[in-house]
Amino acid sequence: MGLGRAKPVRDATGRITRWYGSCTDINRIKVVEEQLQLMLGEMNHRVKNSMAMVHSIVSQTLRQAETLDQARMSIQSRIGIMAQAHDRLVKATWTETAITEVVEAALGPTA
Repeated sequence: MGLGRAKPVRDATGRITRWYGSCTDINRIKVVEEQLQLMLGEMNHRVKNSMAMVHSIVSQTLRQAETLDQARMSIQSRIGIMAQAHDRLVKATWTETAITEVVEAALGPTA
């Protein structure tokens, strides 16, 4: 893919006598832009999933808690555990972590 630009050179009567121009290969730029859009879409999807998980944690905790103080402590703990599991996945670049490691990281503080 290329981006071309040209500028005419005119004589005293306005007639075009010559063209000066350039052509730039923008293929790499377009590929990077497409990859960026794909990454942003994936990130948006993951953020929405995380927010849905937080919503579920809060809803479930509030239904089960006997007091607001108990609910607060439980919500903080559960979101913290979720963050630890996420950190474990991020440190392994989402590909090298065994599910048992993630589960152990999540259950470790509560065991």
